[in-house]
Amino acid sequence: MLDLNEGRNQVTVGVPPEEYSALSSGGLERALISIGVPMSAVHLVAADPLKAQSVSNRSSYVPAHQGAYADSLVGGLRYSWNLFGVWKGCTIGFPASTSTNQRGFISASHCSQQKWGSDTASLSQPKGGAQIPVIGSELWDMGPGTCPFFWSCNHYRFSDANFNRVTVNSPAVKVGYLARPSSRNQNVGSDTTISMADPYIEVGGETSSIMQGSNIDQIGATSGWTYSQVDETCVTWDNAYWPFNGQALRCSYIVNADYKDGDSGGPVFYLSGGKAIAAGIIAAKTINPIVGNHRGVFSKFMYVRNEIQAGGFTFSILPTSSPPNYYPYSASINGASSVRPNASCHFMAGSNIAYTSLTWRVNGVAVGQNWDLYYSSSSSFTLELEVSDGVNVAFATKSITVSASAAECYDQ
Repeated sequence: MLDLNEGRNQVTVGVPPEEYSALSSGGLERALISIGVPMSAVHLVAADPLKAQSVSNRSSYVPAHQGAYADSLVGGLRYSWNLFGVWKGCTIGFPASTSTNQRGFISASHCSQQKWGSDTASLSQPKGGAQIPVIGSELWDMGPGTCPFFWSCNHYRFSDANFNRVTVNSPAVKVGYLARPSSRNQNVGSDTTISMADPYIEVGGETSSIMQGSNIDQIGATSGWTYSQVDETCVTWDNAYWPFNGQALRCSYIVNADYKDGDSGGPVFYLSGGKAIAAGIIAAKTINPIVGNHRGVFSKFMYVRNEIQAGGFTFSILPTSSPPNYYPYSASINGASSVRPNASCHFMAGSNIAYTSLTWRVNGVAVGQNWDLYYSSSSSFTLELEVSDGVNVAFATKSITVSASAAECYDQ
């Protein structure tokens, strides 16, 4: 066995049990010194390569740390995305299964070639020092809204989250579980080793209640497991650096956590009864102007769920095949789905939110703000609806087919 542990800056070397005593008593150290390698860079373990590791709630291989190859994908592990030939690292958030029988995971939208827009770039896991194999690609990443002229931004969303599908049979997706790093630290972390005795945290539900001053947990593939105080709730964060400047996160949450590069997309949760109650997704880091240290920005899971489900499917992050129904707000678009070319068709908004603002979009471009919309087109389009009461928000999307044979809508 040979494994690189980036968190401890060590190489773990597994040797047969019959050779372990001789090597650990000085033989290995002498050999390493002779070639200029410090003993502190090597972690020697006794391992039988013919036997798999076994723990009480896991019968297959458990990776040594969050950046190692895993045969089952869980939250908190490292994955990589390809930015025009260069691999960048991010964190698996919550593994999930959709109502359309897709399995994959939620992560950060900016961990893709096109932030706030779906793309087909490859996703991968670390293995043997290279990014192999390719495990899948992005399934859904909702487009943004356009900021009003008096806002200090160009575009906005309520979450920086996407849904990525795993398109190969191995590794499997272990829906409902997060990796459990060996230690849990306050604000700043670096321990990415995984507990062999108890390697998983089970996901027990979701919450939309995030209280200022409460302690909340997060797992990043670079930082490991940390907990931090919630400093600010439901604020508009528009301090992103290039190339994401001008892109605002509405109703985001700020914690006193030193998020690091590669933590993006990781799960944010409350611990309750030993289980993780999903609260959000790691989105960014910012600078505390008072003391100068980093703080963390995360997207509330209520908005993550709503913006992903605007893609037309529900999903579950629990260890069950039935998608949960935690989010209480919804929106709908009433009107024809098949229309004639250039026919002015009437679409109406529906929602259980007593909304104070409403936006219609066609292919991501705002086209109206009234409860109903008359719209015509010479080609097929995607109609989107966003409603909000200032705090809560709901989305709906509808694919409109334009066809000369359509009988619906009045043809002007």
